[in-house]
Amino acid sequence: MNLAKQDYQKAIELNSNCAEAYCGLGEVARVQGYELSIYLKITPFGWFLIGNEQFNKEKVAHSVKQAKNEAATLYQQAINLAPDNKNLYYTRARFYEDIELYTFAAEDWSKVIELDSNDFYAYVKRGVNLNNSQDYVSALQDFNKALDLIQTQDYGNATYLEKEINPKYMREIKFSYYDPNSYLLTIYEGRADAYLGLKEYEKALEDFNKVVGRKNPVIVRRNPAVVYCKRAQVYEALEQPARALADYNRALEIDKKYKPAKEGKKRTEKAAKNLAKLR
Repeated sequence: MNLAKQDYQKAIELNSNCAEAYCGLGEVARVQGYELSIYLKITPFGWFLIGNEQFNKEKVAHSVKQAKNEAATLYQQAINLAPDNKNLYYTRARFYEDIELYTFAAEDWSKVIELDSNDFYAYVKRGVNLNNSQDYVSALQDFNKALDLIQTQDYGNATYLEKEINPKYMREIKFSYYDPNSYLLTIYEGRADAYLGLKEYEKALEDFNKVVGRKNPVIVRRNPAVVYCKRAQVYEALEQPARALADYNRALEIDKKYKPAKEGKKRTEKAAKNLAKLR
């Protein structure tokens, strides 16, 4: 990272209006802050070693905060220099997502859409952030727009023109950042989340059924138990405790420590017992 930082600084010396260099420095600061934050999460002690130097948690927490502030400042400098460069908003939006400022992230994805209204990825990402901000109506609109763009625009592959994407094709898909179909599972899951938030449970179930049990090539680090747990919540709302319990049990088979699944299973078992008493 130090070499990258030196190169970006040299680029700015040669051209003080190089927006990409400021953005690159912002990325260096973001990564440094992220790496330090990992130490805070994994150490059980009040102090730890980074290299040969001893740090306490308070010092590292302060360094993380400084890195985040530095990154935000550098991203803004880059955007001030090139306000029509959508890639700069891409980068800052991901930074906001990392620090869970979802409203700010959604605003940057909105700027990307303003600059390129056919960018399906921006609609997907804004939808995810709107869901996280509990603006489910707007999120639903974004996921539908992204799906429409993927299914109606020619990205160089005939499958993008299909109105109904073949589920078998989705299971066999290999991820590519340049392949819109790689985001189909994210779109369906995001739309299901929005329907769940809006209490449109039948529609939520329809979309969750498209993604449950399928590896999402976009969200590679996400716990696969999450989707089972979400569908179980839909079954609970539809008063189908047996199916809810089956999904909670499947989630716990994947991750026996997953707290939402543990809580959901306990809640569902209680509901099933109460239902049995009524009969």
